[in-house]
Amino acid sequence: MKRRGGPQIFKATRHKHHRSQKNAEPGKDHSVAEPETLQLLIEGLSEQGAGVARHKDRPVFIAGALPGEQVEVKIQGRFRRHDEAELVSVIEASPDRAQPSCEYFGRCGGCQLQHLAEPKQAKIKHEQLQRRVRAAGFDGELEVIESPFFAYRHRARLAYSRGKFGFRAANAKDVVAIEQCPLLSDPLNQTIQQLKSLISENVPDTVSLECLLSESVATFSPITETPVGVLFRVQSFGKKGSRPDKRWVARLSSELPENLCLFDIEDDAGKSELSEYQESAGDSALQYQLTENLALAFTPADFTQVNPLVNHAMIATVCEWLNPEAGETIADFFCGLGNFSLPIAAKGAAVRSFDLGADMIARAVKQADFYELAIDYLCCDLFDAKQTPSLRGISKAVLDPPRAGAKQLCEEIAQSRDLQKLVYVSCSPASLQRDLEILSRGGFKIKAVKAADMFPQTHHQEAMVLLSRD
Repeated sequence: MKRRGGPQIFKATRHKHHRSQKNAEPGKDHSVAEPETLQLLIEGLSEQGAGVARHKDRPVFIAGALPGEQVEVKIQGRFRRHDEAELVSVIEASPDRAQPSCEYFGRCGGCQLQHLAEPKQAKIKHEQLQRRVRAAGFDGELEVIESPFFAYRHRARLAYSRGKFGFRAANAKDVVAIEQCPLLSDPLNQTIQQLKSLISENVPDTVSLECLLSESVATFSPITETPVGVLFRVQSFGKKGSRPDKRWVARLSSELPENLCLFDIEDDAGKSELSEYQESAGDSALQYQLTENLALAFTPADFTQVNPLVNHAMIATVCEWLNPEAGETIADFFCGLGNFSLPIAAKGAAVRSFDLGADMIARAVKQADFYELAIDYLCCDLFDAKQTPSLRGISKAVLDPPRAGAKQLCEEIAQSRDLQKLVYVSCSPASLQRDLEILSRGGFKIKAVKAADMFPQTHHQEAMVLLSRD
């Protein structure tokens, strides 16, 4: 088959997501001593964004390859149920192959799909979600919450190591120095430029840092200047055994521009290094608007949805599907700071909210008190069967777990007779399917599904599912 000129190859390191599964034996070296070179046809795209081919009746995952392409690869790793290969060249390119807009794509670990045309990215992810919910018993059509493909993120996690400031490389500790990221908002990209020069001038290259950035979200009441919060975490002050030079902490903290809110500089044990020199930015320095009348106070260390436009649509969907009314009690599992709790309570319902993290829950309580809303927060580990809260008297709920899903909790919900309506918000199609199957065995039926395009240019997905017993 003749080679086509033109397509640029963006080599990426192998996807750790495949190796993290049960077929990756702990401690075993899965690398291949003499990599085998093959020509393969890519049959699909995995949920981790890798091309999928077959060789000797085994799936082969190839980062950077697209469905329909004929490619040359080198087998780099053999596992119990699959192989992983490096993309060498594209022999026959897909018409959906695109030129990435970011010069760091293939080196930075943030994006996996910039080489795939944007409409096709969304289409493939929607098809993957459709297969998962169909397997769980849903035969309807997906609704879609759309997003801009770029400049949608309001927070970022960067690193400084060996004199380089940027993002971590894919599956590696190395730092890819960057000037800007097309997924970030303009205020965050401007902050990166400011910090890059400040850090290079003041922080020794023997120091390793993690840098958390978050900007205020004021969608419903635009402001002239967007505050950006900064939190530094020291990974290492230098060589082990040597006395750390911490004079740079004072220099860096004193020279930050006024538009940046410095929350802390934490050492490698989580202790504040900043408190010796100045006060931290206040708890209300950053605000995340949820609705026209509700906002969360948060810090760069807090979890907030990275895509505010999609999050606002998700909040509206939760309120529409649950239809909160005075006199009923609604649960919010994995509530965080109250992303869904506050808007639900503002509709008149009493809310019982559950999550792990005493400090976070304490701050969530303060915010509910500020708005005089009827929310009872309980700090508990929803993955611990012994801490599963009572579901008695709860008629409706929203469930927004991490990627692992909520198997234990779903088993409890399936046995509950009081809970009749549930909105499940998921960031993992695999755990979503498993949990939906558990809930269906408890009498729940899937009424509606929305694909929320929360993370364009990446393999990550967000979905919303409405379940009901009636």
